[in-house]
Amino acid sequence: MEILKKLLSLILTLSISLTLSGCWNYRELDSLEIVAGYALDKDENGDYMLTVEFAMPTPEGTSNTPYILTSKGKTIFDAIRNIILEKGRRAYWNHTKLIIVSKEIAEEGMIPVIDVVFRNEELREDIYLIVSQEKTAREIFYRKLEESQGERRVLSFDIEEAFKNEKLVAKFPLVHFYNFAEELEKEGVCPMLPTIRIEKEEGNANIVLGGAALFKKDKVIGYLNEYEAQSIMFLKEKSIFAPMVVEVDDPLSEESNGRRRISFETLKIRSKVKPIVDNNKLLAQCNINMDLDVQDLVESEIEYLSKEGISILEEAAEDKVKKRIEEAIAKAYKGYSCDILGLGLKMKQQNPDMWKELKSSWDKMLKELETKIEVNVQIKGSGLYNKSIKVRE
Repeated sequence: MEILKKLLSLILTLSISLTLSGCWNYRELDSLEIVAGYALDKDENGDYMLTVEFAMPTPEGTSNTPYILTSKGKTIFDAIRNIILEKGRRAYWNHTKLIIVSKEIAEEGMIPVIDVVFRNEELREDIYLIVSQEKTAREIFYRKLEESQGERRVLSFDIEEAFKNEKLVAKFPLVHFYNFAEELEKEGVCPMLPTIRIEKEEGNANIVLGGAALFKKDKVIGYLNEYEAQSIMFLKEKSIFAPMVVEVDDPLSEESNGRRRISFETLKIRSKVKPIVDNNKLLAQCNINMDLDVQDLVESEIEYLSKEGISILEEAAEDKVKKRIEEAIAKAYKGYSCDILGLGLKMKQQNPDMWKELKSSWDKMLKELETKIEVNVQIKGSGLYNKSIKVRE
């Protein structure tokens, strides 16, 4: 009988506890100030300026209608909490998609930006870091909001979609916060972050994500444009489906200088980069194999889809890729002494003893880097149509 009483008491206790359970940090949807993204600047006094893009919550979920607030603080965390003074309620940071950092902060050093994300329990480590190429980071949000026509959209959500589709253009590095933080802690590699800018066209402010900021330790030391960044992506990424345009001589072309432009889609890339040291001279041996698909082709005296025509296109594509890779490597290494391909890291992994000997003079060796680049292009197809379009007389 005593055992039965104890059993009933246990069942009753468990039943009551189930009715009392719930999320310890639960908050009603209409009480949330959902942060979509934020920008970081510094004012003339050295204080941080935090510009936050909020997404307005609705009963159905997060809407695509933005509003923006700016706060100041002696530190980044101070500015984060001072948003409460502007809005009256604490912001909800779990859905933050990205952080846009001003050139000034990126050139001073990214450690304060990284430290806040690591320590804040609400900020996730898969958010994107971006460097603004404008005078400030906040104007990316404000200029788009002020000059947008028609429906206003949450810019942070649109930029996130661009990151998800990065492999279709490959004109900026796809870098999450944790990728950048990990590379900062490694020897022999310089991290990169994507850059963002404003382009005006017919009165509209278009936000363009493209190019790369190059870092030495945690400080920006230089930039690559979109095509230079794409060339480096060809050597670092495996799954890229970016378009590529080449020009070939064509007597029937109505384009400039009798040259015809032909577009390809990248189907597959296989690349290998190997550092070679001989007599204290550093050589980067780069081998890249690309499979391409023809995407536009018009009538010509040259039958480009014949065996001879395909050879012409493959050679033109190989020459263009090789030239662009050479230019991008020269700018990063000889211009900025920036090891964006991680040659030092590869050397350290392959030959730790040699790396110890060369480490002190590595920057000088990067400035004098020589390259051996081999590009092999194969055209695998011509989309869904295997002929050029011809117009009848």
